[in-house]
Amino acid sequence: MRTALWRIARRHQALDEEIKEADREIGPLVTQAAPTLIATTAAATTWPAMPHTIVLGGLKYTRHTQEYIARRTAEGMAEKDIVRCL
Repeated sequence: MRTALWRIARRHQALDEEIKEADREIGPLVTQAAPTLIATTAAATTWPAMPHTIVLGGLKYTRHTQEYIARRTAEGMAEKDIVRCL
């Protein structure tokens, strides 16, 4: 069991590094693709706007996200709070 946990921990570290690398690569692409959106949502920085941009895209185009919003709205949650949860 100890060996399995050690392997999982190594895999977690490798995936964490892969995510950090992807974040570094996607930042400039998002800035290039939607400079106005990023400028308006994040003022002078781009990283905080990326998750917000992804959520807004999901609100408009992803069925799963739209279903989640419908369910949470039916539960009485405000849209602002729903987006915050996403």
